[in-house]
Amino acid sequence: MTITLPGKVLREAECKARSGMVAIRAGADGLVRVELDGFVVSMCGGADLHEGNPIWEEILRLSAAVAERGGVIVNGGDQGGCMLATARAYPEQTLGVICPPMSGNPYGPKAVLEDRLTRVGIITKIPTVVIFEGGVGTIEEWGRALKEIKNSYSDNTGNPPKVFLHNYWRKTFDVLWTSRAIPKRIMDHVHFFVTAGEVMQAL
Repeated sequence: MTITLPGKVLREAECKARSGMVAIRAGADGLVRVELDGFVVSMCGGADLHEGNPIWEEILRLSAAVAERGGVIVNGGDQGGCMLATARAYPEQTLGVICPPMSGNPYGPKAVLEDRLTRVGIITKIPTVVIFEGGVGTIEEWGRALKEIKNSYSDNTGNPPKVFLHNYWRKTFDVLWTSRAIPKRIMDHVHFFVTAGEVMQAL
């Protein structure tokens, strides 16, 4: 499949594995073209996570499971947290997406985009989005992922993404659900998890 969205590519990048491929290229008329094939998983989470943290270990377990199935991981490409964990462990199967002034971590290929909003848009348009513990930036990512589910209904594509949210976010979503801020048809595509194994069983 091919996804297009507004933005400018400063450096194209591609990542291929046995069962998946993702490429970010410059498209015509000021568009970014994202080409996807096979098993591709977007992984989001806080930049402040560190080695030894239980969430860090779950990120590594999920990365290992995706890599063993020949998949490709897409993440925000930054130098810390979830983005560093996946890229350092499986650089040949992880595509980072960065924008200036980020320097990015030194592992794996990196696509460089002009605008931060385009970066977040790409990360949350992948058909499978896994979101771990994080802060304000991660909240923006799960908000955009939920909007992609909503857009799939508005655009009548019939192909909403699968969104996996770590249990860290459950209380927040309980409040949003109770206040009716999020309709059932969106929440039906949101799956809460604690372990990487739960995500892999659902894929």
